[in-house]
Amino acid sequence: MSFPPYFLFFGLCAGLIVFALAVARHHFVTFKTPPPVTFVDKPHPVLGTYREFDDGHWWARITSERLGYELTLSCKVAGPTEAQLERWSEMEARLPALLKQTPQPPDDDGWGNKPGPFDASMLHASLVIIAADDSFSVLTHVPHSGDYMLSPIMDVTPDWRPSFEWQP
Repeated sequence: MSFPPYFLFFGLCAGLIVFALAVARHHFVTFKTPPPVTFVDKPHPVLGTYREFDDGHWWARITSERLGYELTLSCKVAGPTEAQLERWSEMEARLPALLKQTPQPPDDDGWGNKPGPFDASMLHASLVIIAADDSFSVLTHVPHSGDYMLSPIMDVTPDWRPSFEWQP
């Protein structure tokens, strides 16, 4: 029994394609697992326990008596240092006034959801990230937001000028 030549041609082409895909997958698509993140939990007289990561940055879950709620405080550089804690104390004092400057949310979150009643004085910081230059970012919790998918993010320059962006 003989095969028509086009069967042989298409079979050879299919085999070469499979081989090429196998080689490409082996050489170009490699799944490397990232190195494990290492950290150490350390006691601190002001922060309680903070978590120091192998690259030097740290974060702590704290309860701010001045603000009256719990939040995460993070710093992108090694610490916590006295200067960072002094900066945090100043941030903590100014944070309510800065948050009150948050603009109204957009009328639509991009998924067809409308914002609920919005009162900037009711915003709470959920995460404060201090940068090396003393600027900082604040991620907020918006109460009564329902299905609305945007939250304001506030970036504050070292000289206390805030800017805001509503993000998912």
